Amino acid sequence: MDKTYIDTDESIEEYIDNYIVYVKTDENSNITAINSSAFLQDTTDWNKIDEGIGDVYHHAQGNYLEKGLFDNNGCYNYKLVDSIILERTDEEKQIEISVRPVPEPSEIELLKKRADQTEADNLTALEEIAGAYEKALLLEAENAQLKERLAAVEADNLTSLEKITETYEKSLLLEADNTQLKERLIVAEADNITALKGTALVYEKTLDLETENAQLKEKLAAAEVDTLTALEGTATVYEELLALKEQIKGGSTWQRSILNLLKRGGE
Repeated sequence: MDKTYIDTDESIEEYIDNYIVYVKTDENSNITAINSSAFLQDTTDWNKIDEGIGDVYHHAQGNYLEKGLFDNNGCYNYKLVDSIILERTDEEKQIEISVRPVPEPSEIELLKKRADQTEADNLTALEEIAGAYEKALLLEAENAQLKERLAAVEADNLTSLEKITETYEKSLLLEADNTQLKERLIVAEADNITALKGTALVYEKTLDLETENAQLKEKLAAAEVDTLTALEGTATVYEELLALKEQIKGGSTWQRSILNLLKRGGE
């Protein structure tokens, strides 16, 4: 290890350790490791890049590179080009990430994944339970509505049954009335038949009476003719008697007796 001489204000000669910084690179010149001569016994395959005093050089692993060896994605932050440290670009890191093989998950990662999955499953289950609970509440509300509607329907059915019963009773009464009306109709029809028969008899009698009346009219006409003839004969006799009366006026007693008799006959 080299010694560096420092001239202090007290002009005391002191020797302080001088540290060399080394780095290792991969096939793409990316800096994969950094260390100090204080901790390296063999510097084979290491590249010297700097030297100096102080912690930056003594503990180069954590102090020399401003951003450290790796970023959050595990990509190397620096590369060595012509013994000069350069910061890698985002494009270079993205290329590295794209060709990086997928590592096998560790047991802790698997457990974390299982825990995350279990948590997700539990969350899904809780969401399903919450959804089922909401559905249960909706079903309960719907059930309450259905019960109310059922009660209303049952009340309507009861009212309908009461109306049907009332209608049936009225139907029975109407049927009884109808039976009575039928019986009365039968009696009325029988009475009508009897009346028709009586009417027929009366009509026959009327016809007989009309016939008899016609005959009587004929007889009356004949009698009137006979009466007229008799009256005409009587008038003739009366006229003859009147003439005879004139002839016998002033005649004998027996003639006057005949005359008196004729007067009484005329009266």
